[in-house]
Amino acid sequence: MSNILIISSSLGGGGAERVAVQAANGFFKNKDKITIFVLDKTGDYITELHPQITIVESKSKKASLSIFSLASYMWKNKVDIVFCSQPHIGALSIIGKYLSFSTNSKVIVREATTP
Repeated sequence: MSNILIISSSLGGGGAERVAVQAANGFFKNKDKITIFVLDKTGDYITELHPQITIVESKSKKASLSIFSLASYMWKNKVDIVFCSQPHIGALSIIGKYLSFSTNSKVIVREATTP
């Protein structure tokens, strides 16, 4: 069982947020431990999450100020995999990994483009 952390700015009505929720629900079906780390715990997609998936809200709503909160969470919880699908959150994830000394953690950053 993997300890997976999915990071998103919120769970509001965007495509990246929908990907975060669908990924969380999919990983949960595989019996993985899933946590969603959000900068702002708002949005319509919260109700689509499986009730046993934990949502952790950052102490700050700004990505640049959330780095230490994220790194602290990663260090305390020994996260195996970090997944995000927003470019600015991807940078936050990578910096958080190194600040948490989580050398074994894998960071997956998904970036989508619109034609």
